[in-house]
Amino acid sequence: MRDTAVNPCESKTKLLHRVVFSQLLIEQRAGRVFAGWEEGRIYFPPTYKYLANSDIYAVDQAKSREKRRIPAWCDRILWRGKGMKQMSYVRGESRFSDHRPVYSLFSVLMNDGLFDRGGVKAAAVDSRKREG
Repeated sequence: MRDTAVNPCESKTKLLHRVVFSQLLIEQRAGRVFAGWEEGRIYFPPTYKYLANSDIYAVDQAKSREKRRIPAWCDRILWRGKGMKQMSYVRGESRFSDHRPVYSLFSVLMNDGLFDRGGVKAAAVDSRKREG
């Protein structure tokens, strides 16, 4: 039987081992979902399911008849596109729901020819000139 308890202070190595067996990664590696999409490495504890307004995973407090929700990484950020580099991928600590938010910071390489000085897409402006 697989160990399902999660300690938020687990080492990064143990957390990465748990992520490897996440349903998203299993399905993505099998080519069934999100082909061509990327996700950064997860170094944060599972984001679901918490007791609202607490730091306690719901599985730790579930009554015997309740469905036991094993802590998981339900909140993810995937991206697709050239010239994108993820700089940060972290979990927020807001306690307003049974999820913890995640957020990411990206560096995006832009083609200088796409935008004019005013920030308007030059390609869109050019196409309107040709139509008129």
